[in-house]
Amino acid sequence: MNISSSHLEDVCKSLLQRTVSFIVKNKIIKKGKIELFTQRNFYIVFHLLTNKNKTEKLEVPIPFSIEEHSDDGLVFFDYRIVTLSKYFPETQPELLKLLDKNKGKNTKFTNTILSIENINNE
Repeated sequence: MNISSSHLEDVCKSLLQRTVSFIVKNKIIKKGKIELFTQRNFYIVFHLLTNKNKTEKLEVPIPFSIEEHSDDGLVFFDYRIVTLSKYFPETQPELLKLLDKNKGKNTKFTNTILSIENINNE
């Protein structure tokens, strides 16, 4: 999958040079100014400048769905199974079984929503 010329790429571009918080399950997992983003296979790698003037990377899977609220400075990356199975609802029980089976191998993004909040609402 390539994100070039996609809505996802446009959303990521709109976040460049913005100071943001990445939030999962009401916890901030990373905070900083997005200097660059790249795609690596099925992941987006955000290069962040932290408040300690260090560059750190945050690698997130390509989301199943994106929701953008520009006026509020919010972007949501949706990784929920219900979103993945939106067009084929009959697959949802099987996906949930698979999710349950691989419980220890799942990432912090599994079956959740990543919120990207523009701190300064620039």
